[in-house]
Amino acid sequence: MNRRFLSVLLLLVFLFVMLASFPAAADNSRAKEYPERAVARMYVKYKCGCTRIGNGTMVGRRGLITAGHLLICPSHSRWADTIQFKFGIKNSRDCLYTYTGGYQLYVFDTFKKKDGTIRYSNENNIGYVIFDKNVGDKTGWYGIYAPSAYDLTGEWYHWLGYKNWDLYSDYGFLNANDSSNVFTFSSYQSAYFQGAGIYNWDEGNSGPTLVGVYINDSGSTCYGRKVTSDVIREMRKNGAFD
Repeated sequence: MNRRFLSVLLLLVFLFVMLASFPAAADNSRAKEYPERAVARMYVKYKCGCTRIGNGTMVGRRGLITAGHLLICPSHSRWADTIQFKFGIKNSRDCLYTYTGGYQLYVFDTFKKKDGTIRYSNENNIGYVIFDKNVGDKTGWYGIYAPSAYDLTGEWYHWLGYKNWDLYSDYGFLNANDSSNVFTFSSYQSAYFQGAGIYNWDEGNSGPTLVGVYINDSGSTCYGRKVTSDVIREMRKNGAFD
């Protein structure tokens, strides 16, 4: 092979890897457009007095999926007292929609034990919100799918989330196996995405399909919890998709 051609090829590969791993800057320019507007910035006040900021994603007219620890304080096992949901944020004074109505919070039995404490681990850290009103009619919503490890591994996925009032996005490959509901991936904006949906665009190009939830991170190594059939079944039972 011609040395010059090989050098150019190696340079192109290097540039592709560098661009793929370069952290995205904040960009609120599309915040009020779909699908960005279906992502909520959640400001959570727990009954114990702790506070936290995270994200959630609409997956139906009334259903929003997020991390379990955004609904129950991981330090004190106390439920959220109030949550402010803001969608389509341009800046701290301009957003598409602020939800002020009622809602119900749900986590799974494996997360909250019968004695009221929580079993905090990545494996069971997933929850959801059912709004009293059809929030999705204003924001739109993502599709939702329960993937296998084969579906996830080696595929290109995306995630969106707010840090303060700025909207960040990132993307990359996931690593998963069928023995666990947890998958791993890398993100250079890792601190911004707790509770955010992990999604791809389906082959029919009809919109994003959510397959997991961003749980937490350790440096640039991040952890997500797969959507499973029991999650979808319970959300449907409680009216998320009505």
